[in-house]
Amino acid sequence: MSSHKGLLMEFKQRVVEWICKHANEFQLVNACVDEFRGYIYDSNGNFLLGGDGVLDFIKQACRLMTE
Repeated sequence: MSSHKGLLMEFKQRVVEWICKHANEFQLVNACVDEFRGYIYDSNGNFLLGGDGVLDFIKQACRLMTE
C-alpha cells in the first residue's frame, strides 16, 4: 500500500471512529465537518485540494453509519 493510500485509509478510519462515538449528536454531519474542518477548508473558507472529496466522504459515512 502506498503511503498516500495508507494515510487516506487512516483518515477515513478516524472519521468513522468519530462518527461511531458521536452517532447521537445533533446535526451529526455538521459536527463532523467542524471536527475535520482543517482537512476540508483553508483559513479563507475555500476548499482545500481534495476537500470536497473529504466533505462527500463525511456525508456518506454519516448516512451509512446512522441509517
